[in-house]
Amino acid sequence: MRGLDYSTGPPSPSAAKAAGFDFVMRYVGTPGRWKNITAGEYRDMTGAGVGVALVFENRAGDALADRAAGARNARAALDDARSFGWPDDLPIYFAVDQDMTTESQMRTVVEYMRGAGDVLLSFQGQQRLPLVADTCRELRRCRYRAGGRLPSFDVICG
Repeated sequence: MRGLDYSTGPPSPSAAKAAGFDFVMRYVGTPGRWKNITAGEYRDMTGAGVGVALVFENRAGDALADRAAGARNARAALDDARSFGWPDDLPIYFAVDQDMTTESQMRTVVEYMRGAGDVLLSFQGQQRLPLVADTCRELRRCRYRAGGRLPSFDVICG
């Protein structure tokens, strides 16, 4: 399955399909922002059989905020997604588009994600979004790929 991530004007669904893409990954959460999906784009893509996945990221440093910020951002993402018909049983992803190199940063990211999970889990169900567990699993995987050059996340993730 191939996906297309873009933050500029959307391709037509037929162009996405012709290029071999099965789905698009689009930003959500800040209505009216140039890089976010619109209701029309969502209808066009899904109506043509192109899948849509949603991700929240307003700024690269979002995840360096606190748990309350994670909850606020999750609420914004959920409200925006619902405004164009996004089903509650589908996940909304969160991006961390910045290298985290210290244990302190990683603790902050995990708390931010926990805040997002506080909101999204209550709407999307425990089985749909094991957010913190997935985050910790990915952190460990990244550390392994980096040859141990990243901090250990066992203290953060348990």
